[in-house]
Formats: sequence, C-alpha cells, structure tokens
Amino acid sequence: MQYIVTRKISSPFAEGKSFPIAFNEIWADLPSFEAHCQRAEIAQFFERYCLAEDGLAADWNVCIYSDEPANFDAPKLA
Repeated sequence: MQYIVTRKISSPFAEGKSFPIAFNEIWADLPSFEAHCQRAEIAQFFERYCLAEDGLAADWNVCIYSDEPANFDAPKLA
C-alpha cells in the first residue's frame, strides 16, 4: 500500500543504533507481507546480499510494527 525510503538524521537527542537508510512499508495485512517475503526474487535478494559471506549488506534488520489506536495504553482514570 505504501513504500517509503527514509534516511538517518544525526541528532544528539537520538543516538541509538540505526542504519543509514530504512524502508517504511505499509501492507494491507500480515498475510500480504508474508506472501511478499516468500516471493522467489525477495528470497534470492536476501540470500545474495544479506546472507552470503560476500554479500553487500554487512548488517540488516527486518522488523514488523503495528499502529495502535489512540489511547491504546492510556491509564484508566477513575
């Protein structure tokens, strides 16, 4: 549904471990994302560039996040 490439911005207030670029993807649902991950060309990309000893990616990370509704973890006020 959406695919955005973002670049790291340096700031003394955000010095955590990160990568120079990140891909922000929005999928219709988890099964759609998982089907994408199982496509032959995606598996071949990871095999060649991430997992192979001579691959171009020294380090990489794939994570899944979800948007939570407003007040998802807000405390209950009496």
